[in-house]
Amino acid sequence: MNRRGVLAGLFAVGCPKAPCDTVVRDAQIEGPYYLGLGTVREDITEGRTGLPVQLDLTVVDAHCTPLEGVQVDLWHADADGVYSGYAEEGTEGEAWLRGRQTTDSRGEVRFTTILPGLYVGRTAHYHLRLQAQGFSTFITQVYFSRDIHLRIREEYEVRDGTRNDEDSYYRSDHRLEVREGRKGFTATGIIELN
Repeated sequence: MNRRGVLAGLFAVGCPKAPCDTVVRDAQIEGPYYLGLGTVREDITEGRTGLPVQLDLTVVDAHCTPLEGVQVDLWHADADGVYSGYAEEGTEGEAWLRGRQTTDSRGEVRFTTILPGLYVGRTAHYHLRLQAQGFSTFITQVYFSRDIHLRIREEYEVRDGTRNDEDSYYRSDHRLEVREGRKGFTATGIIELN
């Protein structure tokens, strides 16, 4: 059974609080690259090359109950560490590696994307912005293990990217669980709205 099936089964019987290291509970800065395009789509690659990843997120409340109808915005850098949509990045008018999904009855969303690249001062990360009726807008970032970070550096041929322990925003309790398969990577995480 895959992780989504296990999570769905736990939620169906009233799961206990998930372990702290698997749940993102804390907000982080939005960063300078949010555009608020509201483009609803699962596949956000638009032909950007990189290590393919299927990102599966589950959104729960403080009681571990899945939340339906939460808008989840995702955006991140490409393999070269560049964001779409910004003149200073040379990408004005573009919207690759940006998208929005709404959680289903199991609190789940899925994005098809790539593992993010590195740029000066930041380790590999995804930005998330969650909005739901009755909750404040929740903004955070999620990260990767050292092994995945090293794989990104190797595959993207990054010579001097920032390591996890050098990034002042990095949080080990915000790491996604990542597995490699025949068709790429699967990353999973649980986000708590409180």
